[in-house]
Amino acid sequence: MLDDFKNKMQRSLDGLGWGEVNDWLRYSAGVSMGSLVLVSVLGTGDWTIIFGVLSFLPLIGAYVTPAYFWAAKQRKMECDLPQALYRAASNAFMPIEELIAELSEGDSELAGEFRKANMQIKNGISVEDALSTMASSNDSRLLTRTIDLLLQCYRTGADMAKAFKETAEEISGIATVMREQAVNSTVEKYTLLLAGGIIVPLVLGALVAMVGSLNFTGLSELGFGSGGSEQILANALAGSQIYIIEYAILASVFVAYQENSIEKSIVYMVVLVPLSFALFMLAKTFV
Repeated sequence: MLDDFKNKMQRSLDGLGWGEVNDWLRYSAGVSMGSLVLVSVLGTGDWTIIFGVLSFLPLIGAYVTPAYFWAAKQRKMECDLPQALYRAASNAFMPIEELIAELSEGDSELAGEFRKANMQIKNGISVEDALSTMASSNDSRLLTRTIDLLLQCYRTGADMAKAFKETAEEISGIATVMREQAVNSTVEKYTLLLAGGIIVPLVLGALVAMVGSLNFTGLSELGFGSGGSEQILANALAGSQIYIIEYAILASVFVAYQENSIEKSIVYMVVLVPLSFALFMLAKTFV
């Protein structure tokens, strides 16, 4: 499992040109351990646990940051695919080497990938190997499909202009549907994260603070005894903390499931649980 994690992270770093995974993990682990030692020396009370958990954020960020920018790069390339296919359709008569050089012109992420393939071809690597490397080094099915069309054009020598245009139209339609789905899922995702990480903890913290400020002198007349106020406050505090943790865990799992990456639930949990707990304690203390 650790090897798979490191391989995925290394692939993202390679695609972005950000270095080696071991360096990222070493530096982030050093920052996390230093923060943890500082918290253990200076921290007091409940805040020690909260900031202790937050100390691991650099280690999580070492994975999340390249993964985020790598996914963004793939989305940008997919948005540029229809235009590239229309250009390929207009220049389908060109030799494949000249077509790749044509597609490498521009400042987009997709043009940059074609520039890499173009440089490999100029350095003596075959067209098939250069394009296959381009497909395998990215995580886009739409890009892989486009490259398959280019390879088919290269292998058969057939006029693929119509196929390029039809694929461009199909990818444009797919991109529209994906954008609509992304908008809907984004609203649901951030509603859950906002509620689980900010709104619910603040509201519960304020309610617990209000319960603590109430006058319970009349409880003894109702049969609760003299220690009723302390018991009610302790139960309210414990129940609120359990609810916050459960809500943060469920929100993390649901959001990760929406993203088709259930392993990210651990990342969301490590961030959301201490954040919600910290905001709960702030509201409880200062309201």
